[in-house]
Amino acid sequence: MPRSSGVYSEPAGTKGTPNTTIQSAPYNAFVDDLVADANAARPITAGGTGATNATAAREALGLKIGTNIQAYDALLQAMSGLVTANNQLIYTTGADTVALTTLSAYGRSLIDDADAAAARATLGLGNVSTLNGINDGNWSGADLSVANGGTGASTAAAARTNLGLAAIASSGSASDLSTGFVANGRLKHLYSSDADDGLAYLVNTGDGTSGGKLGLSTAGTLLYSYDNVERFRVNVDGTLVASIGAGNIDSGTIDSARLPTVPIAKGGTAATTASAARTNLGLGGLATMDLTDLFYTGSSIAGGVPVGAYIGLLASSARGPRNSTVSVYYDGSNNDRYTYSASGNTPVTGTFVYRAALTSDSSLVQRRA
Repeated sequence: MPRSSGVYSEPAGTKGTPNTTIQSAPYNAFVDDLVADANAARPITAGGTGATNATAAREALGLKIGTNIQAYDALLQAMSGLVTANNQLIYTTGADTVALTTLSAYGRSLIDDADAAAARATLGLGNVSTLNGINDGNWSGADLSVANGGTGASTAAAARTNLGLAAIASSGSASDLSTGFVANGRLKHLYSSDADDGLAYLVNTGDGTSGGKLGLSTAGTLLYSYDNVERFRVNVDGTLVASIGAGNIDSGTIDSARLPTVPIAKGGTAATTASAARTNLGLGGLATMDLTDLFYTGSSIAGGVPVGAYIGLLASSARGPRNSTVSVYYDGSNNDRYTYSASGNTPVTGTFVYRAALTSDSSLVQRRA
């Protein structure tokens, strides 16, 4: 018997009567009806799905994938594993992988802006933020003061005045100098003479003759003279001009007073004597010794034994092999001996190597460093 609104009812005539014989036909029909109902899809009203397969069951229950529910997705599964908190945003770190980052209220107020103008307003930016550069066409501010790196002026003349520049700054003419000379301690005079090979001179005295003069001829020859005595002359290719005059370069002597010392930073010694040169170069007394002088005198060698020196050591047996590194100690029981023994003794400064056995109870070592 079919179900009515999902409710099963027994077929008519299947109920038995007390003290009467059960008839096979109605009984069998009832059993067949139960079998048919048990094998039919149980309706939703009876706790079933009304379907015989998963797809039909989901559709009968209103769970059709793609229509009523979302199909399984690896990205959604990854997101479901995150533990979120206030002011956090989910973002992808790779294919179907996600993480959380902080998103503040201010950040949300920026990303919800509809356009660039709204974003600039949120950021508090003014009109200058939209300019590619500042020029005469869009500058409307006051003159930038000197204290802030400007000139404090709107004209070149006013700018020069504010910067303390003289008239020569704009004219480029020496005639705009008040006296025609560069003041104290600087180049004072420019003196030219057509009488000496068209030379133009830089001199350090007011009369243009005495003192030192550095000249450049029209041919490119450079010369230096002092008190009108030429000291040397150099061609444009750097070679010295011969036959300058007696007492000068070509005769083998140079006035030492005219040659300054060359500083150490320029490859010199900054000195005029050998002793001063050694001092400036940080050289000690060994710098002037011959090989035969290099023996310890007992007066100036740190650590007691100079590098390279040989000493004999008290030893109970040979201390080989040769050239092996050994430790050396002052003999505490005898202040004129050295020993291998560390017991109660003070080490000698330096690195020593074994050289040879001297006797059955002594050996020869050398300080190497």
